[in-house]
Amino acid sequence: MQMVLSTGEPAASIAPTIAAQIQIGALPGRGRRVIPSDVGPLIAKLAGLQRMELRAIDGQWIDVTLPALALSYRSQALGVGGLLGNDVLVKFKRLAFALVAHRCSPPDLLVLEGRS
Repeated sequence: MQMVLSTGEPAASIAPTIAAQIQIGALPGRGRRVIPSDVGPLIAKLAGLQRMELRAIDGQWIDVTLPALALSYRSQALGVGGLLGNDVLVKFKRLAFALVAHRCSPPDLLVLEGRS
C-alpha cells in the first residue's frame, strides 16, 4: 500500500477501501477521531492494527505500529492508500527528505533516523 508523508496531519489515516482490502475493521465501541480539514472538522472511525511497518531502502522493515488508524477518504481523494501523520514521525529522532532533481535518478527519499 502506498502511503504519503503529511506533516500537516496530526495522526495517520488510511482509506476505508484499503482497510476493507486488508480486512481491518473499526474498533469496537465508540472509536472516533476528529480530523481537522480545510472544510471543517471531520469525524472518522478508528481501525485497529496489529502491526504496521515501513520498508527501508535496504529492504529491512521498520516497525511503526500505532494503536489505531483513522479511516478517512482524504487519502483516497489524493490517490494513495493512507497518510503518515505526526504520530508516526515522532517515533524518529531525525527526518530528512532528499529531493532528486534529475529525470534519470531514483525517486525522492524520506530519510528517518531511529531513536537509540
